[in-house]
Formats: sequence, C-alpha cells, structure tokens
Amino acid sequence: EAKIQIVSNGVAAEEYTNLENKHMLKEGGFHIGAPMRVAPEFDVKTLILAFEQVLEKVPNANLWIMGDYEKESAYYLECLNLLDVLKISNVIFLGEEERKNLFPEMNLLVLSGINEEQSLTMLGGMAAGKPFVCTNVGDCMGLLEGKVGDTFGRAGYVVPVMDSKTLADTIIQCANEPETLQAMGEAAMKRVSTYYRREDFLNGYKSIYDLYGGNK
Repeated sequence: EAKIQIVSNGVAAEEYTNLENKHMLKEGGFHIGAPMRVAPEFDVKTLILAFEQVLEKVPNANLWIMGDYEKESAYYLECLNLLDVLKISNVIFLGEEERKNLFPEMNLLVLSGINEEQSLTMLGGMAAGKPFVCTNVGDCMGLLEGKVGDTFGRAGYVVPVMDSKTLADTIIQCANEPETLQAMGEAAMKRVSTYYRREDFLNGYKSIYDLYGGNK
C-alpha cells in the first residue's frame, strides 16, 4: 500500500487555451458539443433523448456529436433511427476532424457515457475554457468539482448515468445561466492549467520508473 502512487492524466493546456474562434457555426444558437465516439459505452441514445427535452425549452439549441461514428456503424444507425423517430434534425455528427477547432464556439460540452476513467478529451475541453455536464463515472466529479485544496470552484455539473431527464434539466439550467456558464468555463481552464499539466503527468511516471528500477 505504501508504494501506491496516483499520477493524474495531463494535457498541454496551451494547445487549447489559445484556440482561435474561426466562426464556423451559425451565430445565435446554443451550441452543445459532445466530444465522444458514437458507441454504446458513451450512451449517445440517452443524450439524444435528453436533447429532445432540451429543445422544448431551448429551441435554438444545436447538438454537435464530435467523435468517430464509423467503427460502431450498427449503433450509429440506431442513433439515426432514433433521431428520425423523434423528428429531430439539428443534431450533427461531425467525426473527430473538427472537434478541437470547434471548441471555442461551443457554449457547453457534454459527456453521457456509462464508463469513463480520467478523460483526456474532457481535460482538453476544460483547458479550452468550456464547462461540462457529465455522467457520474470515472473521475468526472473530481475534475468538475475539484479535489482537496482546489479553490477554483465548480467547472460543471455531474448527473446520474442513463438519466435523460436530469441530463436535460441540467443542460437547460446551463442555457439559462450564461454568467454561471462563463464562470465555470474559467474555473475549468484554471484547474487544468494548474493540476493537469502534461509535464507533471510525464514527470510523475518517470519518477516512479526511476524509483523502482525502470531506468535499468
């Protein structure tokens, strides 16, 4: 037990904090980005069901699913069928190409998965100054609410897994509180830049290898 050490993931925050807004999306909408693959473990269907409820209160909302949708083609088709049944048209599957470049234009980022660890994608989005709504899996709560000694404040909200109503209600709350949304985005950027830096991640692993003979 005495030998256990936890090394947090890290990103090069500067690659995200200085992203340029290229104005690629239509202005005036509430843009929700979901930086995740279209696969069962990311539970895109619950997100779609939540988005249907969001549209009732935030009719100018758009959902951008920002991840690969070709590897799980059967599941992707099920998602398309669900959208067709619900008669929802303003959900766009972007793939991964434009994900990072579109972060500046997103009002909110969402992860609806049923399984997660300490997401590098989430760290990247936070470094870009974007608040998150996430399911309570992996280290999502720690990333959004902070650990002991972290005084930056809340960077988003955590919701139960597979609960489309709570997910929808929380997204609607975010859409109605732009000042809170901005403050959470600033907290997200500061937290990643302070506690989740790539150099700390690399040095943490190196120190363990050096201590226990990995350098031999």
